[in-house]
Amino acid sequence: MTSRHLHRLLMLAFVLALIIVGASASLRLSANGIGCSPWPACYGQAATAAAAQHSLLVQTLRLAHRLSASSFALVALLAVVLGWRRWRAGARGAAVALLLVTALLAGIGRFTPSALPLITLINVLGGLSLLLLLAWLLAASTDAPSVESSAPTSAAWQRFARNAAIVLLLALAWQAASGALISVRLAGAACSQGCDQFWLPGHIALLDPLRAGSARELLAHAATGQPLHLMHRLFGLATLIVAWAVVMSWPSRRSRWPRATAWALSAGLLTGVVAASFDGTLSAVVAHALLAGLAVAAVGVMLGGREPERGS
Repeated sequence: MTSRHLHRLLMLAFVLALIIVGASASLRLSANGIGCSPWPACYGQAATAAAAQHSLLVQTLRLAHRLSASSFALVALLAVVLGWRRWRAGARGAAVALLLVTALLAGIGRFTPSALPLITLINVLGGLSLLLLLAWLLAASTDAPSVESSAPTSAAWQRFARNAAIVLLLALAWQAASGALISVRLAGAACSQGCDQFWLPGHIALLDPLRAGSARELLAHAATGQPLHLMHRLFGLATLIVAWAVVMSWPSRRSRWPRATAWALSAGLLTGVVAASFDGTLSAVVAHALLAGLAVAAVGVMLGGREPERGS
């Protein structure tokens, strides 16, 4: 198989992974009641979830998710088998991780949807991991070296680049996890009338992935769920600042993918503001999730692009 064919196969897998992430987010958020009417009274209600399950949109999304997930498993396995001999140790590790995450998501799918936060966290972070690992493999499978990989590099520069990518990746993982907790705790409407409670007595329970229940069930307080929103918003702003700080520290000839990460995060922040301003618009929240996935993918290229592939 030529490098071009492998690249196309990995791109197909990447597109399928994006569909999986987008469809999964849409199904979860629709069931919760994001975008329902009358807002926010309809949010988190059993009747809203039941109505969503029978809507044409949800049925279409469920079919798209199943077809994409099944196709993805086959395409990913084929890409790993055909690309294995071309890759070096780092890319091979990413390939093995790709198959393991795929298997984990397939297994956890039997328990989805679930009121247990851990299941939702595995689904969200697992979907983002697919995008990360595929971007890594795409970068490692490129024949023509990029400016970043072809320019002379020092050991100090390589350490900085790797550490910056890891910091961004950890920040994005935490941001994705906090967003998932807002969803699983049914706290999407917590700030519909204002958001000023960063801390509530016992709110640490909202972060426990092994403790089921909505925010209102866990905290008997009118502002329940607001701490999750404020944590997500403030940490998201901090992550964006860090991303642009990394770009400013990067030599201009090497800044393509750090800039892609920062711009995806900037667009994600904008869609988050739109979602908060227009009472939880479903399309804005899903776009917010997809932009996070693209930011993670850009970090994957940063990680994978520094390692050249084996010969064809």
